[in-house]
Amino acid sequence: MRSSETTIANADIESSQRTSWAIIAAGCRGILGAIPTAAYTCDGSGRITYFNPIAEAVWGRAPRLCDEGERYCGSYKLYSADGVRVPHEECWMALALLQGRAYHGHAIVIERRDGTRTLGQAHAHPLRNNQGQLVGGLNLVADITGLSGAEARHSTPHEASPAYSATVAMIEIVVSLLTAIRWENPSLAIPGQ
Repeated sequence: MRSSETTIANADIESSQRTSWAIIAAGCRGILGAIPTAAYTCDGSGRITYFNPIAEAVWGRAPRLCDEGERYCGSYKLYSADGVRVPHEECWMALALLQGRAYHGHAIVIERRDGTRTLGQAHAHPLRNNQGQLVGGLNLVADITGLSGAEARHSTPHEASPAYSATVAMIEIVVSLLTAIRWENPSLAIPGQ
């Protein structure tokens, strides 16, 4: 095979791989957009790369994607279930990214600019590439507003909102999918980019 033929063949393979990654990324966005709970992703530095319509409704706003000023969460303010202010740099997504471990079922109060609040149960999960390097995170937040603060802190999956079980199952599916594709092409694999 001549050098020019090899170059063309390699270009065709690379183009095919980019197309495959684009389809996978679109599929991830489709899954996250269809689930009945707030969902968003961040890159490894915490910049928001994707959020679904429910996350936008819970936050009361649409954060700018891939913006250094929009890190870890798109909410206006965050509080613990006990009412203590939680800086975005200390939220469950930030901890998942900074510590490289999952935080499932932790209560968080999300405040919108208009002062209204939603009590959520966060499921923040770090995402790694095939070398084991942390490249991003996924957070699904189930609305448990109907529970009191004490109930939210001590709830089990069966005591939480009806969306809780679906949220946990969806996290496992999405994380498995994202792990299976190994985030080998971060520019396409992180939903939203």
